[in-house]
Amino acid sequence: MVVGQYDYPEGLFFGGEQPEEGVGLYTGFLTQRMGIAERVLAIDVPTGLGPFFPPNPAWRESVLSRGTAFFRQAAELVSRL
Repeated sequence: MVVGQYDYPEGLFFGGEQPEEGVGLYTGFLTQRMGIAERVLAIDVPTGLGPFFPPNPAWRESVLSRGTAFFRQAAELVSRL
């Protein structure tokens, strides 16, 4: 869910002149791929996997494997709903 306001530059939560391109891409993806789904769970987790992600391969593998395990468990729980 994207929240913010785009009408008052001096106001609280001003998001700019319009939503970022990624918002439209994500919304389009969800509409196209999930349009007929009864339930959709989306979790946005800031992983830090960008250009400044620590270069230590062991640490990277640890983070990725823990994240994968978490999402597998979450998918199992959601599938039971």
